[in-house]
Amino acid sequence: MVSEHPAMRHVTITMRPTSGYFHPVDRQLADAPDVTREAIHHFELLDDGTLALLASVRGNMKRYRDILAASPEVIEFAVAGTHEGVGYSQVEPNELNLHLIEQQRSSEFIVQMPVEYTSDGGQRITMIGTAGSFVDASADSPQGVDVEIEEIGEYHPTMNHLFARLTARQREVLEKAIEAGYYENPRRTTHEEIAEPLDITPGSVGQHLRNIEATVFGQYPL
Repeated sequence: MVSEHPAMRHVTITMRPTSGYFHPVDRQLADAPDVTREAIHHFELLDDGTLALLASVRGNMKRYRDILAASPEVIEFAVAGTHEGVGYSQVEPNELNLHLIEQQRSSEFIVQMPVEYTSDGGQRITMIGTAGSFVDASADSPQGVDVEIEEIGEYHPTMNHLFARLTARQREVLEKAIEAGYYENPRRTTHEEIAEPLDITPGSVGQHLRNIEATVFGQYPL
């Protein structure tokens, strides 16, 4: 008799720290109205105990660099981009960071990247695993963090999984492009028309769409 394997499940939650921020650098960035944190694409606890992060950001990139340079918790950083880009930073983690990383390491679920920032400073996270792995994780919710369950269900690696690999800004551009008929034949809109309601340049729209197409369609080798 063939044993039946438990179905894979996904749970999407939003975590909001009761103190208003996960890390002191988050607080400094939240206080900068012209800098928007979009998503964390990778994080890793290094052998020396510091935390390395790769995140996408848009807005005033000079202000972003200045905040990282002035923060005593930031050991080193590198930023690529002008109006929107990617930042690498190596920081000193606090107790909350360490608890969340240890919880992920000891649990049987996988965090699906990227982790999105919400407009109020929270982080939207999708986890993949079995129902039992989420039960175990819920028993160890960290102090100082409010957790809201947004969605739960069976996990199917469909196109939605591929779109989850896009940043929030890329999905916003893609939604506008689809809504305006960019992918219809014949094409019903232009980069200029997509750019106007998003308050970005037509060149940025073109770059976003090229990155989106490379991310989504690159999953399917021809």
